[in-house]
Amino acid sequence: MTAPAVPDDEHNPLTTKDGWRRFVDDTPTCPQLLSLRAFQALSEENRLAYNEPRLDYHSRLVVVATPTIRSVFTTGRRLVLLNRHQISGRRGLIVTGQAGTGKTTAIAQRPQP
Repeated sequence: MTAPAVPDDEHNPLTTKDGWRRFVDDTPTCPQLLSLRAFQALSEENRLAYNEPRLDYHSRLVVVATPTIRSVFTTGRRLVLLNRHQISGRRGLIVTGQAGTGKTTAIAQRPQP
């Protein structure tokens, strides 16, 4: 008998409920920054180990709350609230635009403190 599969947090897509929940609940913490002297004193192996969480943190990229990002977020949030108790006839949201303009980024945002 095999053990149940454990979800892969890093590769669970936002299109699944579990993936979305992990994304929403995730709060990345800024890694500790070493001084230049302390960094230079690290061995090559320790530099790689030190840089890994930093690269992971920066790959998540902080999104600037532009008017468009705020508008999409606010509209999406309102629709979620309006649809909360709907049985049928739910309201949807369509975000259109040229490739690379931040549609997915805008939809995947959560409020920043």
